[in-house]
Amino acid sequence: MKNNVLYPIKYGLLEIPNSTFGYVVSKCYVVEDTVKYYPNGSRQEYHKVVFPYPSIGNYLLKMRYDAETKSLGIRNYPKYDMFNNICNTSVVRELFDSYEEAYVYATVKNQNLINELYEKIPFKHTDDIKLKDEERERLSSRFQTDLETCERFERLILENTIDMIVDGEEERPLDLDKLEGQKQLIRICINSKRGF
Repeated sequence: MKNNVLYPIKYGLLEIPNSTFGYVVSKCYVVEDTVKYYPNGSRQEYHKVVFPYPSIGNYLLKMRYDAETKSLGIRNYPKYDMFNNICNTSVVRELFDSYEEAYVYATVKNQNLINELYEKIPFKHTDDIKLKDEERERLSSRFQTDLETCERFERLILENTIDMIVDGEEERPLDLDKLEGQKQLIRICINSKRGF
């Protein structure tokens, strides 16, 4: 059953917990915007959003039985509690009008995440450098595996939300096949600028 949802639609970063690869791009329903102002003149924006497929768990479970699964389960819509408050939101700091902008931001955040993991490798002595390199290689390998899984999950989200139109995309709908090559170039460019 398809709901008539009239909330604005944007791209946001969906955090994937328990993964070295922490963020994927997803369309989302924007249900609330909040701006906080501080005495020093600064401000912070927060957005409450509802992601249509908020959990990678369903996808991973279905992948165990069917590696080529296209199913993400039932789409998530804004849900209200008995006090008429939306109860299934996530809070994000940034929203984007285009997939490309969101993907660049997600790639940077994911690279920062893997760098933080590298820095937490607990070796203290210089003779542990070989062990540290081995642990770094193990983390890199896990990162690549998680990256591939999450990018398949992200692509399925985009395929399953093709009917959710982000402002300005009516004229140029997202071409998923064209994006594949661009994504690799974006990742290489970000990696080279950051010395990975």
